[in-house]
Amino acid sequence: MTTPALILQDPLAFTPAPRGSRVIAFAMDYLATVVVTSAVAGPLILAGDFSDTDGFRSPGASSLGVAAVFVIPFLSIVMNIALMHTRGYTVGKRIMGLRVLSVETGAPLSWGRSIARVLVIFAPLVVGQVLANIVILLAPVIAGVIWIINISTARPPLKQTWQDLAAHSVVVTATVLPEPATTPGEWGSA
Repeated sequence: MTTPALILQDPLAFTPAPRGSRVIAFAMDYLATVVVTSAVAGPLILAGDFSDTDGFRSPGASSLGVAAVFVIPFLSIVMNIALMHTRGYTVGKRIMGLRVLSVETGAPLSWGRSIARVLVIFAPLVVGQVLANIVILLAPVIAGVIWIINISTARPPLKQTWQDLAAHSVVVTATVLPEPATTPGEWGSA
């Protein structure tokens, strides 16, 4: 088992993120996916389900809409994994001023840890969908309850949640690191 030695060395540079900020950042990421999915899939599904006065239906549009319901969230997950690995944040975390870092190195996560973290984050949505028995409106409610339990049981001192423990990560506020001290010879004189 690894210890969070690097993160705990400099508590001013690595302040664990508040729970509220984490929840808002996740809600932004989740809602963005829901809005884009609804905007793309909704009209396509409706175009296939309703007929006009001539009785014309477009089952192809409906099929594209159903495919979009799966493809857009998948692309959102892939984007979150890539951002987590390359930048250390998702779009919601960036807006909220948060970063996800490795506990051991203080750097953004590796590909494997990014994948593990994002999959654990989205697991409640899958569980919610299964428990809701494919009733779309209940899935976010069940996922929200699971997520509230997850975030409320964050482990001290770094406030690590299930996905943090799975990926050996910590979510911190993105503070500006202090500049290195200059040596007397660098001041220069006129």
